[in-house]
Amino acid sequence: SLQCLDNHCQHVRQFGQVQGQLENDACLVRRLALDALSAIATPGDAEVVAAVLGRLEDRDLSVRRAAVGALGALIPVGDEGAIAAIIERVQHCDYSVRVTALEALSKVSKMGDSRAMTAVSASLKDRDSLVRHAALDALLQLADGADSKIIAAVKDRLNDPDRSVRKAAADALKELMQKEP
Repeated sequence: SLQCLDNHCQHVRQFGQVQGQLENDACLVRRLALDALSAIATPGDAEVVAAVLGRLEDRDLSVRRAAVGALGALIPVGDEGAIAAIIERVQHCDYSVRVTALEALSKVSKMGDSRAMTAVSASLKDRDSLVRHAALDALLQLADGADSKIIAAVKDRLNDPDRSVRKAAADALKELMQKEP
């Protein structure tokens, strides 16, 4: 039991050290700290989530992307504040942040969440094909049925200029039709 307490104290110190690296001058260190926190932190830990939210506006793009991804691993499903922060990143100027935000949104939003579905549906028309593809994937995770608006939005992607998006749209339609009651 004394050994167990000592191990716990050591873990807490290491955890604090990792979290402290979020303020490091080197962007690589901040990004690696976010990756480590998303792997070791307890999902829903308010202190960790707050620290990660603080990195969403980091001066380095790779750190901002890692922060969005970490939120997908750390916040409990349905956390309104964090979901709102992720939804804001769905409109980010960099495509990789938008893709990561869509992936995170599909992990932390409840099925059928109207705000998430609106953000994902809008991303189906993104200028970048990787974002459109990620939006189709997120839509499948979040759709709780095959409603006509979702079906129409996915059908529009059957004429996408990118072949991989057209294929993903066809696959998504097939899956959505199976969800229909």
